[in-house]
Amino acid sequence: MSSWWDKYLAPGDIRQYHQPSSKHAPIEQPVHASPDPSQRNTPVKRVDAATRARRQNGLLLGGVAFTCLSAFVTRRALAKKHLAAYPKFVKAVPGQGQKMDVPTFAPSNTQPKAEGGLDAAEALFLATLNVASVFMLGTGAFMKYNDIADVEDMRNWVREGVGYDVYAGDSEADKEIETWMADVLSRKDGVGDLKTSIVEKMAELAELGKKKSVSQELAELEKKKKALEARERA
Repeated sequence: MSSWWDKYLAPGDIRQYHQPSSKHAPIEQPVHASPDPSQRNTPVKRVDAATRARRQNGLLLGGVAFTCLSAFVTRRALAKKHLAAYPKFVKAVPGQGQKMDVPTFAPSNTQPKAEGGLDAAEALFLATLNVASVFMLGTGAFMKYNDIADVEDMRNWVREGVGYDVYAGDSEADKEIETWMADVLSRKDGVGDLKTSIVEKMAELAELGKKKSVSQELAELEKKKKALEARERA
């Protein structure tokens, strides 16, 4: 065992000689195994019956509750606005017998002017609340009626309604695109061949145009010839 002299007061080379090795063994890093390719294409895990019922019932009952709440709030706001549109013609006078005093029209009992901005904001809020609640109720009823709880259920419903798998793609169009891509990729010079093919197509179109113009000229000459023959006979 080294003394305190060798540990603190001795020259550096001696301390380094007596100091135990501080090199530690390298820490082994955990090796993550690459996922199995066969596990990547595993089918999507579907929800169980309890989760399906919770989703469908929750959305449906929530829509019913919000629709009733929005109807109550809208009715209360309309009743309040309806009552505020009329002045108080009759008011009770405190005292014996609760006599009624009918006031006359005066600037004191007329209603103040309506706040257009506040009324518009309140109307927008009520309309948004009603639309959202009705949409929530309709979505919940649709999901409950068609037994839809996730995206896969929606896809199955669309497939059954259309009659074929719309998510599989058009086989004829896919084959045509694959053939075209194979033709393009099989060219050796790429852009050069494409330019050559375009020039050839343009030349073919020009030849067709020339033939068409020549045929039209021949037809016109034939018409003129027939007209001259008809004049000579006359």
